[in-house]
Amino acid sequence: MDNSTFSRNWLQLRESADHRSRSHALASALMDFWDSKQRVNILDLGSGTGSNLRYLSKYLGDLNQRWTLLDKDESLLDNIKKPSMKSVNFVPVVGDILDEGLQLVQGSDLVTGSALLDLTSEKWLHKLAQSVAHQGCPAYFALSYTGNISWLSNDNLKSNHSNPKNHEFICDLVNQHQRRDKGTGPALGPLAVIRLDELLRGRGYITKCHPSHWILGHEDSSLKKALIENWSHSAIEECPDEKKKILSWRHSCLSLADSTDGILEVSHLDILALPKLRSVNS
Repeated sequence: MDNSTFSRNWLQLRESADHRSRSHALASALMDFWDSKQRVNILDLGSGTGSNLRYLSKYLGDLNQRWTLLDKDESLLDNIKKPSMKSVNFVPVVGDILDEGLQLVQGSDLVTGSALLDLTSEKWLHKLAQSVAHQGCPAYFALSYTGNISWLSNDNLKSNHSNPKNHEFICDLVNQHQRRDKGTGPALGPLAVIRLDELLRGRGYITKCHPSHWILGHEDSSLKKALIENWSHSAIEECPDEKKKILSWRHSCLSLADSTDGILEVSHLDILALPKLRSVNS
């Protein structure tokens, strides 16, 4: 989605796909960083309704986890469902990642976020990398969109080269739209996660990126349709003169979304960055 504020329905719709797509190896490697440390202060930037909390807390085992969940939408924070683990507590904070978010890095043992980086700017990523390195804590960001959208066949999930007409053209428009200002300046969109990787490695961090592509099948038809509608809207905003072409593509994609053979792949990357004294085990 391209909006700077997300609906609760959208976040709920995507959570299952998010959780099964994330790199479990990177989440497990993060646990090894603290060994037997008893308390971990975790800052979750753009937390929404707490999907990242629900996913990651179980990987941190019996650590005493104190989460700070920051989002500018108070209504999302009001709908956070706490994990059942007794070792997990959280504090919701209404604020913007541009200001309050960077300030809260100080005192954190981990800075994390999910489906966030592609919405952020070069300038903000520089500030994030600087703040994280100054704090000397790990950074772990999941599900950063990297720009590839394709329809796959059921045969070993390989591309069947049957993307709808004008698919590449419209995906290019979507990726251009991703680079509009989402609140921190012109967004880096699909390039953001690799840029953060470069910035943190330049500050002495050891990093690892793992694919976390969405593979959306027939059971994900509602999510696929929501994505298609949003991409169509973004493409029309980017190039209104091609509205007829875009709507034809939309119609073809919606038909694929309803088909049992309509498997949609959306590319993402997860990144884990650890201070130089540690290494990423994966």
